[in-house]
Amino acid sequence: MQFAGFSAGAGFRDSPTYWRQARNLAEAGSGSNTIIGMPITRTTRPGEGSSASPVVACPVEKAIHVIGGKWKLLVLRSLLLNGPQGYNQLLASVAGISAKELTRNLRELGASGLVTRAPHASVRMSGYALTDLGKGLMPTFESLLTWGRELLSTHSTNNSVR
Repeated sequence: MQFAGFSAGAGFRDSPTYWRQARNLAEAGSGSNTIIGMPITRTTRPGEGSSASPVVACPVEKAIHVIGGKWKLLVLRSLLLNGPQGYNQLLASVAGISAKELTRNLRELGASGLVTRAPHASVRMSGYALTDLGKGLMPTFESLLTWGRELLSTHSTNNSVR
């Protein structure tokens, strides 16, 4: 399927081609609807209108795709705060994560270019460290830490936030 400069297929939004085409559309500009220089367009749903607006790549959507999920942020937090760690150290530092989940998340973070692994004779002795791209998350984590502290202090008497 092709529309507004995109060719699409199953899982297409996960492919580098999708993001390259979306970036090209974003650079071409889409009018005055922007947030922090980011073009925003709305895609209509079937039945809402006669035609769909082009889908423009959203940096927030891409970031969530890369670091989203239950465990990735906690693994990244451990590496940001504690520096390079071995597999077992990471397993111990992320409470509740299983070995299988840690392995899967480390692979995904590695494939995204956020984490690198220093090879060792034993896989479980391998050291994991953040790449420069991963270290670039530090200001984001500092903001999240500040926001989390405020949230905890605001809700300290309310049991709805744990």
